[in-house]
Amino acid sequence: MIFSPTVSATVLGDPHFASDKRKMLPSLADLSIRSSSHIGVNKLSDRVAPLDGLAGDGWRLTKRAKKRNDEELRDQPVPAGAISFVIENPLDGKLWSLEGLKELIESEKTNFCPTSYCHYGYDYRKRTGFLTSLRGLRLSPACPQKPCREWSSHSKHKRDIRNDVTDQNERNSIPGPLVDVIMEEWIKKTPGKHRLLIDVFAGWGSVIERVNAKFKGEILTYANDIKNRPGNDIELNMFDFDLDCIIQFAKLKLANLKLANGANGSQVAPEETNLAILLWISTPCETYSSAGGNTSRDSGSIEPKTKKAAAFDAMNTKFAEWLLRVC
Repeated sequence: MIFSPTVSATVLGDPHFASDKRKMLPSLADLSIRSSSHIGVNKLSDRVAPLDGLAGDGWRLTKRAKKRNDEELRDQPVPAGAISFVIENPLDGKLWSLEGLKELIESEKTNFCPTSYCHYGYDYRKRTGFLTSLRGLRLSPACPQKPCREWSSHSKHKRDIRNDVTDQNERNSIPGPLVDVIMEEWIKKTPGKHRLLIDVFAGWGSVIERVNAKFKGEILTYANDIKNRPGNDIELNMFDFDLDCIIQFAKLKLANLKLANGANGSQVAPEETNLAILLWISTPCETYSSAGGNTSRDSGSIEPKTKKAAAFDAMNTKFAEWLLRVC
């Protein structure tokens, strides 16, 4: 196999991001594309107090200003060749106060949907924010602002994410019915197109697993995660790669599928203009959520205290700038 130059991790002082850890990357010509069955989830997370940048008067004014354009924009189909995205992270975490993410939230191109998993079949709350370019997406507002049935009846949930949910697969999963709502909105906005869902941080696999089960034949999937887990198509360290790169790897999978199906196969060629791409970005929240306490950042502040937190900020800012420019 031919290999490209090595790529070093950028975060020091953590075995997961050790400075001497290097990945040998196969060239595109020799890359073996594997079948995909899983996708992305967020890391351990729950709640921290909302920051002023998200919950204050400026945030409410921004929401009102954007609502004026909602009726015009939310029903428009996704243009041919356009890339859509969904960013998922704890609603009350600090990611949304990162400057690049604030710019995305304020953009007329995006739609910020706060919700909680108790509205979608889970017996615990887990308040979560979804920032997306799908302007027509509507999710049930977060509990307890809009109480779920359990909260309305008993003023509590059966379980608490912080104390009662210990299984990492469950803790890092996204409810299937919630995934369905997002995929159905994307399908509605991409009529007549071939669709490719790319999970940038596949994690334990709840999203692509759901999509492969419910939307087979409508959506092709591609999963990336730094850890080698069943169902991954590739293991890229996204500290070192741009979103452009993972899109090209995913298109290579399409090219291989096209060859496997023959000239008259049903799979789409990667150069076709009617290919719709959705980037699912469950960026790791370990330095943004309350799970890390004040180790990574001071209470109420987005400023990083560690090299690891600074590296996550740089990566997510890189993503936000790319999304503002491209999507």
